[in-house]
Amino acid sequence: MAEFKIVINDVKTGKTYQKDLSDESLIGKKIGDKVNGDLIGLNGYELEITGGSDSAGFPMHKSLESSGRKKALLSGAPGVHIKRKGMKARKTIRGNVISDQVVQINMKIVKYGKEKLEKLLGLEPEETPKEEVKAEEKSQEKVKSEAKKGETYKYFAVEKDVSSKEALEFFAKVDLSKKENGIIVKGIANSKEKDRLKSYKSSEIRYTNQEIPPAMNIFKDRVLIVSFSVKPMGILIKSKEIANQYHKLWDSIWKQSKS
Repeated sequence: MAEFKIVINDVKTGKTYQKDLSDESLIGKKIGDKVNGDLIGLNGYELEITGGSDSAGFPMHKSLESSGRKKALLSGAPGVHIKRKGMKARKTIRGNVISDQVVQINMKIVKYGKEKLEKLLGLEPEETPKEEVKAEEKSQEKVKSEAKKGETYKYFAVEKDVSSKEALEFFAKVDLSKKENGIIVKGIANSKEKDRLKSYKSSEIRYTNQEIPPAMNIFKDRVLIVSFSVKPMGILIKSKEIANQYHKLWDSIWKQSKS
C-alpha cells in the first residue's frame, strides 16, 4: 500500500495542513489534476495537485511528462533559483505523474465544503514558517534524541539555491549540539558550495562533483528529508531498507570526496 504525506494549502488563509494517506488511488494522477476531497476526509471539498517530492527529496515538475527522474535544464521553480534573466540550471527532477516513489504530495483547495477544515481533518493548523528553520526543527530533535556518543550522523548538504542564511545557522547550531554530546557529524556537499561553507565548523565536510540528494540526513534506520519545494517541511522515514540504501550511497561518495 502506497503511503503519502499530503500537504494541503488553504488558499483563503495561507495556512497549511498535513495528512497521512495510505491509498493507491492517487498513483497515476498528475500535477494539475483535481482530486475529490472525500479521499482525505474533506467531504464537499475539491483539491488540485500542485507538486510534491520523492523519497530522495527531488521535486516533481509539471513540465516533465513522466513518473521517473530526469536531469533537465530549468528556468524556474521548484528547486531552482535563477539569478539573471535567461539563465537556466541543470537539476534532477521527478516527473509530473505520481508514483509509489513519491512521498509528499502538495495540494491546494479549489472548492470549499460546508464544514471547517480543522473539524474535518482533526488536525491543528501548521504554522506557516517564515524561514526553513521552523519547518524541520521537530524532525531534527527526534533524530538527535536517539543518538549516542561515538555514533556517526551523516548528511547531504542543502544547496544555496533552496536554503537561506537562517537555515544554515540553524543546521550549524544543531550539528554543534550533536558534537558537544560526543556524536560524530559528517556531511557531503557539492563542490560549488565550498566557498559558502568554508567557515562551517560544526561538522566535517567533504566536497564532490557528483550529484547528491538534496538536504538529506541519515542516522541508523532513519532518513530525514528536508523539502523546500512549496512549503518547507521535514519528512522522517523510519526504514532499515531505505536507510541502508542511503548509508551505502553516502559511504561510497564520502570515500571519493575531498576536504
